[in-house]
Amino acid sequence: IGIFDGGDKNIFIILGIILIHPVIFFLFTPFFKPFRFSRLFFTYIIPVIPLCTIWDGVVSILRLYTPDELLKLAGEADNKNYVWKSGKVKNRFGMHITYLVGYPITNPNLFGLNTQ
Repeated sequence: IGIFDGGDKNIFIILGIILIHPVIFFLFTPFFKPFRFSRLFFTYIIPVIPLCTIWDGVVSILRLYTPDELLKLAGEADNKNYVWKSGKVKNRFGMHITYLVGYPITNPNLFGLNTQ
């Protein structure tokens, strides 16, 4: 089992979403395919699309789990039959990737682990 999340709970990420997303929408909306006048209307006249996207991005960042929280959740699900590991690594762009990996213990001695 593997769970990977490319976000990072950081105020700078949230500020980036709030400040940069509207600029991107206002600049690039006319070029989105397929072209629709409704998209122009809900971006420029009544900016529902940018506001919903900003809201979704900020809420998604705030709901991210830390590696310790993921490990706790996984342990509550099945702590006897699985080995769980979690942490953070940086990708080549410098962004953090949070991960949770679990694998079944078919033979505890196979991995040098004791479940008792």
